[in-house]
Amino acid sequence: MTPRFGPWYSTAVPAYRHDPARARRLLAATGMTDKDGDGQLEDASGAPVRFSVLVQKDATIRERTVSLLQEQLRRVGITLDVVGLDLGSIVKRWVAGDYDSIFHGFQVSATDPALTLDYWLSSGGNHYWNPGQPKPATPWEATIDDLMRRQSMSTDMAERQRLFVEVQRVFAEQVPALYFVAPKVTIALGPRVLNPTPAPQVPQLLWSADTLAAAAPGR
Repeated sequence: MTPRFGPWYSTAVPAYRHDPARARRLLAATGMTDKDGDGQLEDASGAPVRFSVLVQKDATIRERTVSLLQEQLRRVGITLDVVGLDLGSIVKRWVAGDYDSIFHGFQVSATDPALTLDYWLSSGGNHYWNPGQPKPATPWEATIDDLMRRQSMSTDMAERQRLFVEVQRVFAEQVPALYFVAPKVTIALGPRVLNPTPAPQVPQLLWSADTLAAAAPGR
């Protein structure tokens, strides 16, 4: 959650700084080291450390971003194989669980987390790290389920904020997904447009089309 989400943003949520040196130490602690000095990490069996990432082909921004991730991983000795697929194929592989990793973008549909339960609940269709579970696969997902149900039913705003900070804390500790960027959206309006109320979700301006008006020419 970025600062743009107002009351739902919290600096108490764990954050991880970009630290290649610490990354190398953590990898070494799991047995992944550069055994032959060629810059490529190998695991305990001597196999090179590499994995693949699916990305939507012809989606220029995503392809360029994943190339940056590829270079950053190369610097710590990990090979990232980029596999470009059409969106339908990516969805098919995601549903089947047939992937190492996927780089994709999700558009927020609401600023209130109670309106995005399909993302947070383990049974939700957009719970993309383990979608559509009949029951939580892990204790921490069960914890998030409980917190989100309580959060969505409470009428006490302070309590809802407290519960959602706890949701974010569990999410940040378990790291089922890595977030790399948050979009910066610029909206240009002519001087005649009245009552604009931009929001982070799509459509950023037309979500409140009923409140928009146009001033008379010449005003």
